[in-house]
Amino acid sequence: MPQLGYFVENRLIQLGCHQALKAFDNVVWFTDDHITDLSIGTDSSTITVGSQSFEARWLIGADGANSHVRNVARIGQAGWQYRQHAMGILVEMANKAEPITWQQFTPTGPKAFLPLFGRYASLVWYDSENTLNGLKKLSPDQLKAKIISEFPDELMLNNNDFDVLECASFPLTRSHATKYVSQSSILIGDAAHTINPLAGQGVNLGFKDVSALLDCVERCSDIKSVEFSNLLITDYETPRRRDNLLMMSAMDGFYSVFSNSNSLVSSARNKVLKLVQRFTPLKQQVLAYAIGAQKWK
Repeated sequence: MPQLGYFVENRLIQLGCHQALKAFDNVVWFTDDHITDLSIGTDSSTITVGSQSFEARWLIGADGANSHVRNVARIGQAGWQYRQHAMGILVEMANKAEPITWQQFTPTGPKAFLPLFGRYASLVWYDSENTLNGLKKLSPDQLKAKIISEFPDELMLNNNDFDVLECASFPLTRSHATKYVSQSSILIGDAAHTINPLAGQGVNLGFKDVSALLDCVERCSDIKSVEFSNLLITDYETPRRRDNLLMMSAMDGFYSVFSNSNSLVSSARNKVLKLVQRFTPLKQQVLAYAIGAQKWK
């Protein structure tokens, strides 16, 4: 494929979804309002927004990693916080960079280059919380000097200089809900799972959740039936928990192997990569799964 993926601002995706929703006359849209009460029962959920209450057979919790729906439904989680944080650094290049992403792995964590629109790009710097807190205190010029000294030479390829515009850091966590369907609630996206952002798969997994859930609705339009409840378990929760766990574990394994400086591990890793590169069917299978074109066989 000419491109394996695209970088799209989350704000633009949200605006696109909001615009699409306006075309439906059966959607009630609330803005600048807060949930004042929420109860989740066996057969229905009740949500109160301001002074208005609504009852629904199913409540979809798409409210992020700190999901209120998940907490009210008393759905547990398994996971941990990684010992590293990640810093995103917005830079403006002197010249437009090629639309190619690269990533270098070191014992302290990966360093990556993500080209954006025009001459803008994003740098990702994994490191300890203390190290990144120190970097955040630097001036733009001081941070630029640290980036040049720590990032690979590809960053300044063809003398493509850059200016640091802004930066922000966040902790890395892995979490997985023990179930996606409980009583009258359904979890999707980050409410159900968070993943190491190593390969940018977090939002992609959420899109796959939505697709699987829509398939269930299309196959059984009577969402109040026992058949639909069973379908949510067999065709949504079970396959999505399995596939999400596979991707989460794969990213953890990928991270551990590539961040290891042991010569034997490095040698074995490089041999496996060369094998995948040369064996076209396996390479295509891995890439197709990564971009969401098909399931792992």
